[in-house]
Amino acid sequence: MAMYSPVGTGFPQNGMQPMMVESSPNGLGANGLPFMDEDEKESSRGKMIGLLFVLLTVPRVVGFLLAWAIAHFGASIQYTLRIRALGNDAGYLYIGAVVFTFMVSFLNKFPIVYKGQVIKGGSGNL
Repeated sequence: MAMYSPVGTGFPQNGMQPMMVESSPNGLGANGLPFMDEDEKESSRGKMIGLLFVLLTVPRVVGFLLAWAIAHFGASIQYTLRIRALGNDAGYLYIGAVVFTFMVSFLNKFPIVYKGQVIKGGSGNL
């Protein structure tokens, strides 16, 4: 006996055809998510990719400018001496830390691209 998945999810089980998602008067589909056509999904995807770029770039630029200002206007001779005391291989440690933090930030924020294709921006508290 073939069965459908839980009511309204739209996911078939046992090779059954998926259910059609109809839009209700309140803008929600049968699966409970806001109804979006393909144009809205593509538009949202583009916006979310732009937002992802901003969220990954702006904090790093601000941090770099802040570090530059501290190094330039602070006690730069002392900073230079301390950096040289670390040795030649310490730079790889710091580059690794930057790459690691970028990776963590990217992995935490990347799902917003797909979330924007499922949930409208003005959907409110879901």
